[in-house]
Amino acid sequence: MYANDETWLKTQISRPTRNAVEMQSGKQFSAGTFIVKPFDVVHTNSDGTPCKNFGFLLYSTVTKEKMLWITDASYIESRFPPMDYICIECNYIDVDDYSNELEYVNQFVEKRRFTSHLSLSRCINFLKMQDLSNIKYIRLLHLSESQGNIYNIILGRMKCEFPDIQFII
Repeated sequence: MYANDETWLKTQISRPTRNAVEMQSGKQFSAGTFIVKPFDVVHTNSDGTPCKNFGFLLYSTVTKEKMLWITDASYIESRFPPMDYICIECNYIDVDDYSNELEYVNQFVEKRRFTSHLSLSRCINFLKMQDLSNIKYIRLLHLSESQGNIYNIILGRMKCEFPDIQFII
């Protein structure tokens, strides 16, 4: 089991040292045939208070491929080296941009998402900052189903912004 110190403390799970790894930002570790390097991402608890959360850079010692994994992050300002795969949260579409296409909008939930999750526009901005020359595909994670036609809207926008990249939901 892998977790940060805050998670271990809050869950009060006892940690047998052989089967548990306490992750730290910037400190890489091995997991099977992968080298994993956690990094900080911004996220909040349901009450709006900050909580520790990580994204991950993964490197396969077998295939020599690199992957970036980011979920539960409200924004990411970092640039990363070229990756083979990106798995990234694209939780919701910006309400102002698509309000006429949404069936129902819960304003409380939308405010929580804004401080806690990656929107379509912030996901696109992040991807535009990256060198995508080696990308085999980008997998979009943690999409909200409460926004009706979100899958088609997100895929359509991604294809417009990045026409040569394959996106998977």
